[in-house]
Amino acid sequence: MTSWEVSASGVSAYKVIIEATVSGSTVTVKAKWRRDSYGYSSYSAYATVKVTIDGTTWSDTWNFSAPGGGSISTKTLMTKSKNVGYKGTVNVRVVVDFDVSPGSGSISKNVDVSTTPGKPGKPSLSLTLPDVIKADWSNAASNGDSVDLYWGQTATDSAFTENLREDKDLPGSAWTIHSAPLGKRVYVRSKAHNDNGWGAYPDTAYIDVPPKPSAPSALAVTRVSDSQQSLTWTRNSTYTSVIVQRSTNGGAWQSVGTAAGNAAAFSDATTSGNLKYQYRVAGVNGSGQSGWSDTATIYTTPAAPTGVKATRKGDDIVISAGWVSAYATSFDVMDGSTVVATGVSLPWTDVDPDKLVTHTYKVRAKVGSITGGWSAASNTVQLLAPPNAPGGLKPNGGLSPSDGVVRFSWVHNPVDSSDQTAFELRYRVPAGSWTTVTGTTAEFVDVDLDVGSWEWQVRTKGAYVDFSPWSSTATVEVIDRPGVAITQPTGDEWNSSTLPVAWTWFQAQDRPQSAWQAQLVDSASNVVETRSGSGAGNSFTVNQRLTEGDWTVNVRAATGGIWSDWATVTFPVAFIPPAPPAFTGLWDESQGGVLLTAAEGSGGQAVYVDAWYAEFA
Repeated sequence: MTSWEVSASGVSAYKVIIEATVSGSTVTVKAKWRRDSYGYSSYSAYATVKVTIDGTTWSDTWNFSAPGGGSISTKTLMTKSKNVGYKGTVNVRVVVDFDVSPGSGSISKNVDVSTTPGKPGKPSLSLTLPDVIKADWSNAASNGDSVDLYWGQTATDSAFTENLREDKDLPGSAWTIHSAPLGKRVYVRSKAHNDNGWGAYPDTAYIDVPPKPSAPSALAVTRVSDSQQSLTWTRNSTYTSVIVQRSTNGGAWQSVGTAAGNAAAFSDATTSGNLKYQYRVAGVNGSGQSGWSDTATIYTTPAAPTGVKATRKGDDIVISAGWVSAYATSFDVMDGSTVVATGVSLPWTDVDPDKLVTHTYKVRAKVGSITGGWSAASNTVQLLAPPNAPGGLKPNGGLSPSDGVVRFSWVHNPVDSSDQTAFELRYRVPAGSWTTVTGTTAEFVDVDLDVGSWEWQVRTKGAYVDFSPWSSTATVEVIDRPGVAITQPTGDEWNSSTLPVAWTWFQAQDRPQSAWQAQLVDSASNVVETRSGSGAGNSFTVNQRLTEGDWTVNVRAATGGIWSDWATVTFPVAFIPPAPPAFTGLWDESQGGVLLTAAEGSGGQAVYVDAWYAEFA
């Protein structure tokens, strides 16, 4: 505030006090009348005051009655204000004319008043993507007092009411604004400050901050081949690049490439067959990365099914597979070289196919319009067909004894998986007439045959009306069972602890002995020794030392797997025991002991001699 006072000439008690104040851009001048009491009587007093503020003048006259009594009186005469704008220095002139009895006078005064700072220059704005604004302005007029700081404001509307941001400590005529709101028009202004207060804002500047790019849409993927897929999308912003990501079989998203520039297409040449691929894309520009587009899915060629199997079910055939692609949506089925089904599910039933031909199937998988390769062929099925000739013929080339039946056996060999329902078997001597026997489901038959050579065949029937072909011809030779006769021991008393065994061989058709077995049995019926051999041998010596008592020897022999019955001889053992051994003792000084020697005693006969050594303390 600036103030001064003026007094009437000759009567100093009468004064006019002038006060000039500045608030913002408004200058206010206040005139006050003051009388100091000095014991004067009452006077008639007048004062005319003219106030000029920045070229605007106001004038007024007052008449005061000066009260006596020594009091001091103050009264405001006028208050005048003018908004002078932010001009810096403003001239204020005051003229006071007094008419006071007994004195009068005219006094004038000029005063220059400093206001708040002038407006800074309109901000110049620049944008560094994505969200940094640089604001520059020319410095404000200081108006006599230095500008000590600036106040900056940003907002997203010109009234500075939305998203308002203030900073009261801007060091100079530049301001870097970080994290500006994306996709908005940002308004910027600033004002200066000095000791008189804040100046006015200049014209407001604004800049448009681009938003983040919008996500691409309408993503589509087209199969070029199993190793290449073509992607297209709709651009919803201007991009500097587009990121492409892919998920394989529902796995994690992985980047597979970047399309440069404002792209709307991409080719992925890193795919493989029998897989599911999902894609998504995001646009990038100086404002950042957009969100992800919707996903697009594509499948590559499904692998061929494995383990294809054909199973007869009544008059139908069911086709199944052990493994199929997880993404297969349908299947085609081929019987032989004819496709018999398309776009079906597995298992699939071939209803009532031709019963008189064989059926072998292949299957291929499909995903939408993509068709895979054919599988390996299934097993072959014929619904109704004569079986193949039986196999596994027994006996074939062997011998059979004449004292029992000959069991002929075979294995039914169906083409259509049906069980055996009948058989015919025929046999004959070579070049003779056939004798035929029949049956149903049994895969064997027992026949009595005379001694001699025989040949035989068999054929079977399943669900089909016809028999299989005759089997190959098998042979069997029926012989008399061989026999053995034990010639040693004879059944008479045996007087030794060692025993040789011998026998004779007999076979009516003069077939040679091919194997033998023998047993030694004690009186308690325990088999104490078993011996065997091959070839024509007919004797051996038992290892067991016999003791007195009853013993039995059993022997049998075979030719071509046909064994004789056991031949048996039981005999007693009785012999004079050997005399007790004679012992001699000889002291051996070097050994410190007696050397005992056992010798055969006199009388009797020793078969073997045992000796031992003993020490005595």
